[in-house]
Amino acid sequence: QLGLKAILEYYIKHQIDVVTKRTQYELDRAKAREHVLEGLIIAVRNIDRVIALIRSSKNTREARIRLMEEFSLTEIQAQAILDMRLQKLTNLEVINLEKEYAQVQKLIIQLKAILSSDVKLLKVIKTELLEIKKLHADPRRTVIVKDSSVAEIKTEDLIQIEDVIISLTRNQDIKRVPLISYQRSNHDAEAGTSRDTDYIEFLEESVTNHRVLFFTDSGNCYGITCKDIPEGKWRDKGVQLTSILPGFEKTERIVGVICVDNFDILKEAEPYIQFYTQEGMIKRTQLREYDSRVTKIQACRLKKDDLVIAVELSHGNRDILLATEKGMSIRFKSSEVNPTGRATIGVKAIQLKKNDHVVFAREIDDEGELVVVTNRGFAKRTLVVDYGRQGRGGVGVKTITFARNGSNGRSLIKAYYSKEPYEIILIQKDGTVTILDLDSLPIEKRNDKGKAVAMVLMDNEVINVYQNHN
Repeated sequence: QLGLKAILEYYIKHQIDVVTKRTQYELDRAKAREHVLEGLIIAVRNIDRVIALIRSSKNTREARIRLMEEFSLTEIQAQAILDMRLQKLTNLEVINLEKEYAQVQKLIIQLKAILSSDVKLLKVIKTELLEIKKLHADPRRTVIVKDSSVAEIKTEDLIQIEDVIISLTRNQDIKRVPLISYQRSNHDAEAGTSRDTDYIEFLEESVTNHRVLFFTDSGNCYGITCKDIPEGKWRDKGVQLTSILPGFEKTERIVGVICVDNFDILKEAEPYIQFYTQEGMIKRTQLREYDSRVTKIQACRLKKDDLVIAVELSHGNRDILLATEKGMSIRFKSSEVNPTGRATIGVKAIQLKKNDHVVFAREIDDEGELVVVTNRGFAKRTLVVDYGRQGRGGVGVKTITFARNGSNGRSLIKAYYSKEPYEIILIQKDGTVTILDLDSLPIEKRNDKGKAVAMVLMDNEVINVYQNHN
């Protein structure tokens, strides 16, 4: 590696080479112009003889040769005279030609002096560098301090800040991809996974110096800096989550990924982390309680056999909608959920029937639709305005009517809230894949039976559904 002194020496040598070649080029041009001007001045001083000679010539070639012989001119000078416009014959133009000739001669002397003197050459370089400095001057960015503690460099200060995409698959392979690389890759969803059976569960935009919080179904929270996630290309597999999250158990599943820019700034807005469990519980805790430099902390307390199914960032000013495996749903105001501490269980969101579980939960607006998918390959799209508000903790209302013979299914596999159309992918037991554009579904009433979107024969039921991040 070169030191600063060596770099500057190489730069000065380069500038000497550049300025020398430029000066020689300008000198050659000045000499060429001097030569032409000498011929033009001879012509205007003998204008009558020149005009007579040209008029008596048969053609341009003869005129050029006769000019060269008559006035001892070169071919270039003679051609310049023939190309001269009549306006150049005025007294004013004659004076201008003589002035230009004097200026060119002066320039030639200056350029020769630069080329013949290293001192003058370096002076030119110095002058030009000072002009650049003046043109592009900005305040000094380094600060000289006496207190060494102030000058301490933290690891965070060395992080290259750039926008990235974080991809986490169901098989728990994770990577971060520079946003610009992701955009150039056409972000083919299949290219972003490693196996036919794998798919992207979370695709989050972040920045390398942001904090990334991973929430698990067992109620834990793992926090790392975004730059700690290994960078890769979009087509790369990534690394296993266990390799970057100390203490992370393979039996745990990630149910939420939240990227935080600055905890101190967010404290002013008082956002919350909102948890939903499969047994119908909901808990809201201030985000600041998860500001910890310890990698693993308890995110929430769970009842026996309960699991977290979803986690999201909330400001507590929207409605909440839940849907259950048995086809029930409930919508209520988020203001009915009071914030509690980090290690609490929360409150009941919906009263579940026996053997029922929550499969969908999130905050919603008055716009958008809820799409539900059953185990028999039926799907239904309903406007969320059809889900009237109720009190928190109630039994709720039907979000789909299951046929008595189970032809349209007996359970919901997944549900999605959509404000913009996107695709979902249905996976059956034998691996059959069905890609469904949500916009292709007709709008139905809340308690309708839905439409068949996948061919399900015998026990080849739909076992999983995920969003296509293509």
